[in-house]
Amino acid sequence: MSFGKISFPASPYAPEILALSWPSQSSTLWDGWTTELGAEVMRLRGQLNTQMDIIEVLMTMSGEFVKSGVRLGRLREIALRDRIELYEAAARQTHAARHHIWQPSPGGVVSR
Repeated sequence: MSFGKISFPASPYAPEILALSWPSQSSTLWDGWTTELGAEVMRLRGQLNTQMDIIEVLMTMSGEFVKSGVRLGRLREIALRDRIELYEAAARQTHAARHHIWQPSPGGVVSR
């Protein structure tokens, strides 16, 4: 049984965004991609916790240099939160794609 390949997105930025990460056809590949995205979320959450600790320490200090550091830390915190949200959304979408690829038909047979 041969399954068709999931076509690569045609948007002009798709090659830069997806690079070599585009899963081709199997449910297992989509599951793997979902797992990788989830791992990246966990890694970024660790960075976010560290960033918040740094900001907390800086908040106990005073001076213009420290204020600048706090502002920079807050910007980094916002960027990390945005990236986490992006990867979580992408993981949900790859998980949904996997279920669309391998969803049971009404007769109980797996169809693509």
